[in-house]
Amino acid sequence: MSMKRSRSNRRPTKLGLSIVVSAITATLLVPGAHAETSASYPLVVENNCSDPIYVRGHAESGTLQPDNQLLAASNGSATYTLSADFVSGNLFGCWDNTVKKGISVTDTLAMEMHCAMAEVSVTDVSTGAVNADITFVDAISLAASVSLDGGQACNPASCSIGTSFTSSAITSGCPTQVVDGEVCLSANTYCTQNPTASFCSQLDQAISDCVSQQPACADAQGSTTTDVYGCSGSFFSTAEGEPFCAALNRGFLSQCNQGCTNQTNSADFYPSGGTFNTYAAFVHQTAGAFYAFPYDDYPGSLNQAGDLGATGSSQLTVTFCPSSESGGATSR
Repeated sequence: MSMKRSRSNRRPTKLGLSIVVSAITATLLVPGAHAETSASYPLVVENNCSDPIYVRGHAESGTLQPDNQLLAASNGSATYTLSADFVSGNLFGCWDNTVKKGISVTDTLAMEMHCAMAEVSVTDVSTGAVNADITFVDAISLAASVSLDGGQACNPASCSIGTSFTSSAITSGCPTQVVDGEVCLSANTYCTQNPTASFCSQLDQAISDCVSQQPACADAQGSTTTDVYGCSGSFFSTAEGEPFCAALNRGFLSQCNQGCTNQTNSADFYPSGGTFNTYAAFVHQTAGAFYAFPYDDYPGSLNQAGDLGATGSSQLTVTFCPSSESGGATSR
């Protein structure tokens, strides 16, 4: 079974004087459900963007410290020594000072209007067990990469995932709405905020076709295009609705077998002249195989969603704007 990505499964301290630095070392010492051990694990954050970024992070165990650290442009870096498991974590690279704006690091969607994000889960600091992904389910802004040192049983075998695109490619090609001159809203985010927009009814006929053509899709009756974009609602949020949600977002319904379990070739997705989630098509064309809607990892064997996992790793590195082509945003 693939994993549904949504705001709910991504998870404050007061800001002191922010100082732009090229390299820092910090320690994560936070209260939480995961007890500290004598082991530690380095989490390195790098900024290759053309402007400084603020680093923030949060997991089940608490908030990454120091919170809101400002990294210099082009070669800024910070090493956070995790002394406790960092489970279900979100790591943000922000061009805006979100603390100054009063945004809680736990408010994922609000953070993503000012930051790029990677999902990071260090499930065991003593063994280097890590799961991570780069997700654009809510929005897309800056490029990022995640890599592991010394990983065993890495998937993918390279022990790394990454994107490379320019900020101008995002703002000029965005099919929904550009926010703050940097962020392209996902189809689900846009339609949740603008439910009456014509864009937010584009899949209504495809949903009706699913109900009439696929017996296992009968319970989708009454669902909306926004439900499909978010794989939400009473049917599309379920395991039974998962393959149909993926097929409708990809414009694959007309090629489905009974149950839509034959989504095995990504070249068949987003067909020319078809009806599909144009934001998801845009993300995959611009950024590659990374989450653009919650069930974008269906089926798991297709590796369409950019997951990274390993055991025995010795260091996790997250880089914002990993290539010189990635550009950057203006800090403010």
